[in-house]
Amino acid sequence: MLAPLVVAQRAPLLWLEMIGLGGGSRETERMVGEKFAAVAEGAIAVQVEMHSIWWQSALAMWQGAHPPTMMQSGRRLANAALKPAARRVKSNVKRLSSPAR
Repeated sequence: MLAPLVVAQRAPLLWLEMIGLGGGSRETERMVGEKFAAVAEGAIAVQVEMHSIWWQSALAMWQGAHPPTMMQSGRRLANAALKPAARRVKSNVKRLSSPAR
């Protein structure tokens, strides 16, 4: 829900940079770097969560219990993938909203 606020705060900097009036080249570099880092962290988190789900399912079947459902597993994987991006959006809102940028 905070992503539109971050986009609204960064759009003027991107427009100024695009038309050559300076603006936020350092901010743009930081923005792009954060996106790549969030994607990499999310991909690693999904792999870790997939292994966790697999082991949890195998252990549950070995014990005669029910393994996690597909819905539970999908939700866990989606949360793991999106958590790094959500954390960055929250920190960006704080940083871009502060008057001393």
